[in-house]
Amino acid sequence: MITRSFKRILSIVLLVSMTMLALPSQAQDTVMIHLYGNTNVRSGPGREYMIRGVVSANSDLTVTGRNDFEATDLTCIRFPSQLDAWVRVDFDGIEGWVRYCLGEAEGDVNRLPVVEASNAVIRQAYRDEVVYPSFSRDSLSSAVPEGDYMTAATRYSHIQVHKLPDVNSEIIDLLGAEAVYVTDLSEDGQWFYVEYEGYSALEGTDWFSAPQTFAGWVFHDTLRMPGNWSVDFPAK
Repeated sequence: MITRSFKRILSIVLLVSMTMLALPSQAQDTVMIHLYGNTNVRSGPGREYMIRGVVSANSDLTVTGRNDFEATDLTCIRFPSQLDAWVRVDFDGIEGWVRYCLGEAEGDVNRLPVVEASNAVIRQAYRDEVVYPSFSRDSLSSAVPEGDYMTAATRYSHIQVHKLPDVNSEIIDLLGAEAVYVTDLSEDGQWFYVEYEGYSALEGTDWFSAPQTFAGWVFHDTLRMPGNWSVDFPAK
């Protein structure tokens, strides 16, 4: 005859067994993203949204959703899709968004729900409509700067150009040039002063508009400098 105590013990054993069997499945269902470098976590799926914080390189965040994109082998190769693919992450207990192509996903992103940001805040510089000229890429100015300079390649498009070498200073343009002239270095060595020619990404542009010459400060990790540049290029 099975006693009441034995039944209770048997129930506990079965419950523990079922829980242990479910754990691997739950672990497989969790989608993570491993971020290659220091990454801005934004309030919405786009560079126009406010930054809520920065996570350090090689961080792993839990992915809880995605904007309206489907992850394929070509997502991070084609230029337009690189900018449009964003995933929602758990950032210290709050909602955040990071670009999908800035890391490597572990798990099936496509099975996650397509969601909208619940509390997105647009940066001040984007409150007016932003028009990105598509008829011409920015290019190096034909007029070479006077004095010391180096030519550097940009790591990606739409780099924030600041009025001063400070992340909180005014953003005066979004750099789309493939290469720029570097003519100065901030005292702390974290910012480059660049000069280039092109069209403003923060102002509407007509098809007949002439290219303009721009200059401003960009953060050091947005440029790919030539080898041994720190020896050849003096800080001012």
